[in-house]
Amino acid sequence: MASERIGDMTKADLRSWIVEVIHEELKREHETSDHRTPLEVFESMRKNILKKRPDQPSVVDMLREDRDR
Repeated sequence: MASERIGDMTKADLRSWIVEVIHEELKREHETSDHRTPLEVFESMRKNILKKRPDQPSVVDMLREDRDR
């Protein structure tokens, strides 16, 4: 594409450029996609879940505190 400004493109040039960008993004997404099974993803989530310390307030307590302000 010879023009560098979107405003200088024809409708056909713009459409072609959009299609090209989408194809590049889909290709990059496919190359970097996670190849784990849903069960592996779930297990990873389960193992890495954040746990609150015993001295921390619960989420409900924090919401109540925020509401009462």
